[in-house]
Amino acid sequence: MPHLRLDFGSWRAYGAITRSRQMVGVNSKLADGQHVLMWDFDGIPWYMQVKRALQGVAMRHQTANIYVWRSSTYGYHAYCFQRHGWPKTLEILAATPHLDPVYFKIGVIREYFTLRIEDKKRGKLTPVDVIAGFRPEDVLPAEQRSFIRYWTKRL
Repeated sequence: MPHLRLDFGSWRAYGAITRSRQMVGVNSKLADGQHVLMWDFDGIPWYMQVKRALQGVAMRHQTANIYVWRSSTYGYHAYCFQRHGWPKTLEILAATPHLDPVYFKIGVIREYFTLRIEDKKRGKLTPVDVIAGFRPEDVLPAEQRSFIRYWTKRL
């Protein structure tokens, strides 16, 4: 990937050319301002690490069921269809072991989280597991009506 850097005293301009493609993602923010819990785990070689992390979250926060999907060879997405305010959403995700830190940082900046829902080359979303919850779901998947088209690095 070629990079271009230009230095002007204490200023630096830079750019890069990469193979990219547009993807569609679903956002955590609901119409009422509440959020659905969504996790992104990348670079996790053993699914049991993800499962244990999410079981701990479910127990500690008494969540509804958590649905886990494989997003790539070593990647997983997870969803919990239960409403939470923004501070509680941040608290739960920040304390989740193995959560992708870039995903978390970008979500904090934007004030919502996004997970892709389209197939990415070698990253087809496939259901893996349901982590048993402790309360009923209070969000229907159809309530997630906030979508975004964004650019991502092509694999």
